[in-house]
Amino acid sequence: MAATSTPSSRPFPPHTLEKALIIINAIVDKGASKPMDRLLVADAIGRTPSSSEFRRLLSSSRWYGLTLGTEKADNIVPTELGLKISKPTHLDEALQGKVQACLNVEIIDKLWRQFNRQKLPDAKFLKNTLERSYSLSAEHADEFSELAVANAKFCGILQDISGAKYIRMDEPKADAVPAAVLSDVSEDREAETAFEIVSEAEDEPLEAPVKATRGNRVFITHGKDKGILAQVKEIVAYGKFEPIIAQERETSAKPVPDKVMDDMRSCQAAVIHVGIDEIWFDKDGNEKPQINGNVLIEIGAAMALYGKNFVLLVEEGVILPSNLQGLYECRYKGDELSMTATMKLLKAFNDFT
Repeated sequence: MAATSTPSSRPFPPHTLEKALIIINAIVDKGASKPMDRLLVADAIGRTPSSSEFRRLLSSSRWYGLTLGTEKADNIVPTELGLKISKPTHLDEALQGKVQACLNVEIIDKLWRQFNRQKLPDAKFLKNTLERSYSLSAEHADEFSELAVANAKFCGILQDISGAKYIRMDEPKADAVPAAVLSDVSEDREAETAFEIVSEAEDEPLEAPVKATRGNRVFITHGKDKGILAQVKEIVAYGKFEPIIAQERETSAKPVPDKVMDDMRSCQAAVIHVGIDEIWFDKDGNEKPQINGNVLIEIGAAMALYGKNFVLLVEEGVILPSNLQGLYECRYKGDELSMTATMKLLKAFNDFT
């Protein structure tokens, strides 16, 4: 059983999607939808760059996949998903984009899929479910239940059926979208009819951005930092690949489950995250960063399945075993991929055959 969550390990964003949209909306309104200086983003939303609330909003925006860049970044970069929500060319794009943003948060994805097309439990029983089945602390269970329900309402997938609330992920309702957004979309459609005809012909559906074939699927493993995972997913999607996320495992050096192996076989390449799992100390008190035993199993499987078509995303400080040195690796530090790391990943995807 997974350990109960602690205040420092909240597995979900601090804010709802509706509140987190303030960042991407500011970039669209004040920054011409281009990467925007972090200081100017803070000013645009009436916050100081060093405030805890600004950091929480940036963190939430990254969790949902709306922007890239932490409070330490020079620029905050809008993602394609963020622009589809904040500056949609048609209503369905905004609706589907909001649902996808929430599904980028693993625990929301898990909860919504568990209750999809089913009655959502009342608040008390939902909180109990989160504590018992999702291993959340009482505080986090209470906080997350409110966030998950608020997001479901905002996305239009929490619907009243015969007096009960049901999750319907396949049919989000437009009446959950704020009137201002509907008005903006309507005005854009009237003012840019010719542009829309072209863009609709060129745009790919958000739910299936690329055809699901082995040739364009990239398997992604991840560590504890879901912020890094969100960035990797965005980069993979930007490279016109379909990201396939590994299921999170709880035990060390456990054989790769059948479901994970099936997912790996369905892909043609992989990004294997090699992060610091824990710190050991030698007899002289020197730190010895350790990696999870599962990583070695994943790398072995990737070598057998993909040949050279995989990348090791390695946290700074990790010393790879000698038999793994020489494999294509991309280093990162902290909770954000640098521009160098991002470009190296994109180059690797471009070289996949």
